[in-house]
Amino acid sequence: MLGALTVAERRADAWRLLEVYRDKLTSLGAEGVLGQDAAWEQLRRWPVWGMQTWMSNMDDWGQTGLPMVERFFAAAEDFDTVRLLTHGRKQRRTSTLGQGARPLTPAYQHLLEDEQGQRVSLRS
Repeated sequence: MLGALTVAERRADAWRLLEVYRDKLTSLGAEGVLGQDAAWEQLRRWPVWGMQTWMSNMDDWGQTGLPMVERFFAAAEDFDTVRLLTHGRKQRRTSTLGQGARPLTPAYQHLLEDEQGQRVSLRS
């Protein structure tokens, strides 16, 4: 749902789509289906998977994954994903964002810039 739907569609219908998904699992006999609130809390942490997965497909092989990248980044912002995953944890090492990383293709550069074109910090 996070990568397939437009940002507007997800924002409007995510809670209900998760309910429908859970109801269908239960109707088919699935056991141990998370409650709606627990499933929602898991979904809020999921954007990181899409961010790293689609960023690794950066047009090197003719992929056109920019819409999915934008959708996962928007979901991470909407769901406060970075805070959820890092709150209360000690930093294990000092790192410099981008150090040792492949250069970001121009098509994705805007994801790291604010409205004025200034690079934004990914740290909270």
